[in-house]
Amino acid sequence: MMPLMDKLSLNCADSEMLLSSVNAKCGPSREADLVHALLESLRIAKMEYRIRIGLSSSLKILEIDPSSVVMCVIPAMRAKKDALTHLQLTLIEAYCTENDIRLLQVLSPEELLNIVKPSAETDTEDDSMEEEFDDDSGLVVIQAASYDNEKDDELQKIYDLACLHHNTRPIIRLPS
Repeated sequence: MMPLMDKLSLNCADSEMLLSSVNAKCGPSREADLVHALLESLRIAKMEYRIRIGLSSSLKILEIDPSSVVMCVIPAMRAKKDALTHLQLTLIEAYCTENDIRLLQVLSPEELLNIVKPSAETDTEDDSMEEEFDDDSGLVVIQAASYDNEKDDELQKIYDLACLHHNTRPIIRLPS
């Protein structure tokens, strides 16, 4: 019998197969649309300080106000060496499902963190973001804007279409 961690974790070969299967079902153009919509939503949310990075920061918003979450982005491949983070991300995945929170999986969590990490020149409002970035779980939560945000709405619509096309959550690869 295969150990639980091996069943739940993906290796690189599995991720390539997963990506191929997603592209076959969803089509590369639909994945590209989803990637573009995510990047646009992240760009605006980062400027407006609506991004939560890492487990503790994300868990706070998920616990306090799950209805304010536009999207939860988690790594599709989880590190076998860190069982605790793996279990926490699995529980977050279940929590998002239970609370109807859109959950997007990325094959390149390092690229996601590079996109959302605070930079000294532009992100000076919240010093706590620097501390939260030490968490390398790859979990990112996008909070809803206090106004009607077109980019977040577009992301949600494209996500919903992708889910309809392959009856599961989309898995995407972010550009390098």
